[in-house]
Amino acid sequence: MASLFKVGTALRGRLSTYSIVKELYRAADEGAVFLATNQNNEKCIVKSIRGYWRLQNEADILKRYQDQTPFLRPLLDEIAEPSDVEPTMAKWDYGGDIG
Repeated sequence: MASLFKVGTALRGRLSTYSIVKELYRAADEGAVFLATNQNNEKCIVKSIRGYWRLQNEADILKRYQDQTPFLRPLLDEIAEPSDVEPTMAKWDYGGDIG
């Protein structure tokens, strides 16, 4: 299956613009995780999955619990454009060993 985003694809969220650096993981259920950078050149994780309700459920859970534990990467933004892609969200990468 083709990747949802190509390297260099620009995604505009409500708070920032993100550029895809590389695909990190592709799931059997057509979900994908990407390494991206925001407009301040900070690394973040972009996640996209077919089936909006699943991604919306994850976003709702992160919003509810992210301030209560250091073990969840906080939800940073929700991607607004391009509007023809699968529902997508961005999370901070805490300087991990990714990419």
